[in-house]
Amino acid sequence: MKHYYLFLLSLFFLTSCHDEPMWYDNEYVFLEQHKSIYSEKICGVFNPSLLYVDFPMYIFDQGTKALTGEVSLTDKIQMVLGTGESHSGIASSGAGTGLEEVHSLPHLGHGITVENIDENGTVYFTYKDSSMTLAPDEEWSTTWTKLDTSFLQYEDWDNYTGFGDVEILMDTMIILWTYHDRVTNWGLLEKNQFVNWDDYWGL
Repeated sequence: MKHYYLFLLSLFFLTSCHDEPMWYDNEYVFLEQHKSIYSEKICGVFNPSLLYVDFPMYIFDQGTKALTGEVSLTDKIQMVLGTGESHSGIASSGAGTGLEEVHSLPHLGHGITVENIDENGTVYFTYKDSSMTLAPDEEWSTTWTKLDTSFLQYEDWDNYTGFGDVEILMDTMIILWTYHDRVTNWGLLEKNQFVNWDDYWGL
């Protein structure tokens, strides 16, 4: 019976160690989902109305792996999830991003369900109804395109002779949108490398 209790105690200890890795104290995993959207005009007389997107709420230096933003890096934080999108081209411009703290698993945020994290920083998650695994510095990505067609009537003043009514013309505008969506596991980051916005701006 004594050996039985010792076995249960050892099993409990091993399970506890697996559920709460030791790197939580000084490190965290940075997982980033970002969508890049580019637009170009295929045909049309006029340009589309420009959509502006704001605001970028964090900066990540891929070389030094220093993250700047607004999160609270407590002892229990396991991951920082960065999400957002950036726009360029003729129809939209700007960027909107944000950071989210992950303290417990599983965690659902912005369409990503983080299910587990290994001590080496490997992340197991579900995105777009697919189960994925990314080791540190690994990336998943996909690209697709979409055509938007719109019709606009306008008055042809350039060729108006001064007599009669102005001719009404029809303009067909086609915009090609290119979407690039990625999820990147930047691995384990040191908490002491994190820079708060106030420190970044010298406030």
